[in-house]
This record gives sequence, structure tokens and C-alpha cells, in this order.
Amino acid sequence: MTGRLAGLALALAVLVAACGDDGPTAGVPAPAASAPATRGPASTSPSTSGPTSTATPPSPSSSTSPSSSTSVVTTTSPPTVAPGDPVELAPPLLNSGGANEAASGIAQLVGFGGTCTAFLVDLGPLDRPATALTNGHCVGIFDATTVLEDVPVTDAQLRFRLFPDTVDAVVGVPVTEIAYASMRASDVAVLRLGATRQELADLTAYALGPPPTPGQPIGVVGVPASGVASDQWFVRGGRACTAGETVRLVEFEWLWDAAVASDCSGIVGGSSGSPVFAAGEPTTAVGIVNTTTIGAGPGGACSLGRPCEIGPAGVVEVADRTFAMPLGAWAACWSPTFDIAAADCPAEQPPVVTVDAALRTVQPGATWAATIAGGGPARDVLVKTGAASSTDCRDPAGYGDPAPANPERSYDQPLPMPEDVYVLCAARADADGAPSTAEAGYAVMQVDATP
Repeated sequence: MTGRLAGLALALAVLVAACGDDGPTAGVPAPAASAPATRGPASTSPSTSGPTSTATPPSPSSSTSPSSSTSVVTTTSPPTVAPGDPVELAPPLLNSGGANEAASGIAQLVGFGGTCTAFLVDLGPLDRPATALTNGHCVGIFDATTVLEDVPVTDAQLRFRLFPDTVDAVVGVPVTEIAYASMRASDVAVLRLGATRQELADLTAYALGPPPTPGQPIGVVGVPASGVASDQWFVRGGRACTAGETVRLVEFEWLWDAAVASDCSGIVGGSSGSPVFAAGEPTTAVGIVNTTTIGAGPGGACSLGRPCEIGPAGVVEVADRTFAMPLGAWAACWSPTFDIAAADCPAEQPPVVTVDAALRTVQPGATWAATIAGGGPARDVLVKTGAASSTDCRDPAGYGDPAPANPERSYDQPLPMPEDVYVLCAARADADGAPSTAEAGYAVMQVDATP
């Protein structure tokens, strides 16, 4: 996020616009991570030369977004605004007397080319490797197609107990595997750690609860890093904010089916992956921060670092808005160990059909200039297009046009003339000729008349 979390929709800062670090924000250099789990004394001013990322996210400067605002509606502020500058960070939490022990399971994630936040989950057998949640963009995913499962990891680490008054108590735990990660439909990664839940029993592990209701008081706790001296990378939180509606979200090439909007402030690079808590419930995470419009970059609305909400009124960008992925349904993935095939687990499968559009923003009168791949013979792939505010690739209604029959399956139909954000969906036809929408691929395009 330019305002993203440490990865996209939060560690990009340099890298992530989606998170503003919280939107994908990831450009904060990561300190070197040690392999074994380590305890005490740990430096609170880590090196800035971190391990190489497993994937290279796009630089905001590589975005094809327009340089000025488009017809997308832009408001100056959300319905309620947290007091003070929205970029102002919450204070570090102190824990010498155990006052903030509930935050001991929240860590800084290093080792994927940037820094993010991650947190332990209270799921899985005590004698099996502990698991933690962060954003998909925090482990190097910056497309709408990739789904990682059981990928070994080296040189990545979670650093727990980053409290300024107990620096000798910092706990380093290696990340051994990406159990799951994707930015498809949601922005979530599940990490397996090099210690069992029992071995980490002195750290708080968090239950996953249903998303907050609009108007409900909430709070974000994380380790923001962009613009922060490395010797001040501490767990921060305690500032109250308010949950808004759950909306569909579009940013750059990503479409997220559900995101909880809020007026939570202090979300910058490194905040990606921060847990969201309902007021008075500090051990149940109800969301995970993934992007923000705080510190939005110079591109047009809906471009990298400038997420837009999709609703009946169209596509809208709201200033100083933070977004979080809901988490309650993810508890079903532990049965008892993490398994993406578990009943009701919302983890994505890789799309059978992929759509690649080289551009993200075009002038009125342009064509899609997209390529559709996979799914079998062209006649077995169905497509549909429409405005993002009224087109859901998961909805079988509207499919029917067969994919082009040319050898490269290039889709070069004209886009509508009105300025808006549009979606091209492609799905394999099942045995009955109906679209298999769970496996559908898509591309996002913005029509912008700005010269």
C-alpha cells in the first residue's frame, strides 16, 4: 500500500500499494531472520539487509494507472474519521507488568523482502506445528491467480513480544512453510512455524470470530514500519476506531469478494496482516488488515495503493479508509490440522481458466486485448463482461458467450465507452454446459478518458 500494509492491499509501501500496507504494502526492508527459534536478548534495531523475497512485487511506478482521478467517485473522508492525522501511528504497547500480554502473539514477519504483521491462531493440535495468519501479498504474491500450498520456506521469521519495555523478552520463531497463500478473492496466507503450539504456549494465540457489524467499535494491533526507524518497530495499538459496511473491493488487478471497511488510522507499510479486534475482545481476531487509502499514491482511483469499494452506486474511492479481510469462516480449515480441502474452508483453488490483460487502464474506444488460457477446448470456456459494480464472476448468470476459437484464444472485444471499472470473467463449462464459477479467472480494466 502506498498506504498499504506491508505487503499490497500492506507491505508494499515500497512495494505494496494495495495495503498501503495494509494494502498491499511490502517495501520495508526486512531484517535478517535467524533459523532456529530464539529467545532473549534480541536487538530491537534489526539490520536493513534482509533475505531475498520469494517473489518480486510490482513497483507502484510500473502501474498503468492514470495519473489523475477518473469518473470513479472520490469523497474526502469516510463517514467518521479517527481523531488526528490518519497516518499518525498508535503508541507502542508496554508489557513489563503484563498489561498487554494479550498482544504477545502478534509478531513482525520478516524474510520475504519486506516486513508485515502476523499473528498466532488458536487452532490445531498442541503437539503439531503452530500456525499464524498474515496477508497473501506479504509472502510475495502480487497477482490474482496464484495459489500457494505447502511451500517450504527458509530465512523467514516471526518476531514476537516486540514491546519497548521488555526488549530482552523478544521471541524469534522461524517460518518453515507457507501452508496456503493467495490474493484471489481474499488476501490471506497461513504460515506453519518451526515450533509446536505447546512450545509457544506462553504466547497468546487468537480465536477467529465473525466480522464486526457496522458501527461496532474495533481496534487494530500491529507492527507498522514505513517511515519508522527500525529501533522503533514495536507492537502498536489501543486506538479505537469504527467498523463500516462489508463491501466488495477492487485495487489494481485484484477483486476481493468481502472486505470490512473502517476508519482505523495509523495504517502504513508493515501494518499488513495486523489482526482486527472487537472492543473488549483482545483474543478473538475478527479481521486481518490488508489495504488502505491512507497515504494514497498519485495514481488514479482503484490503482495500486488506491482501493475502491464496489456497490450499487458504482465504484467509489473513500479517503482515509482501511480495509480488512473477514476471518470467521477460516476456522473451518483446521480439521484438526490446516487443510484447504476441509468442508466449508474458504481457501481458494487455483483457477482452471486464466485471463491475462496487459493493461489496467485504457482510453474509451479501446479493446480488452486479453488472452484466455486453460479450461480445455475453446468451445468449453464461457465468458462474460460487465461493470465491476454489477458483474460477479462467481455468479453463473450472464455467462454464455464462448471463448474465442483462435489459437491463442485472444479476447479483443471492445470495452464500453463510459468511464468505469469493468471485469472480464472466463469459466470452464461443466458436463451440463454450465460455468464452473469457483474456478473462473478474471481481468479488471478501467476506462479513463483522462488525456
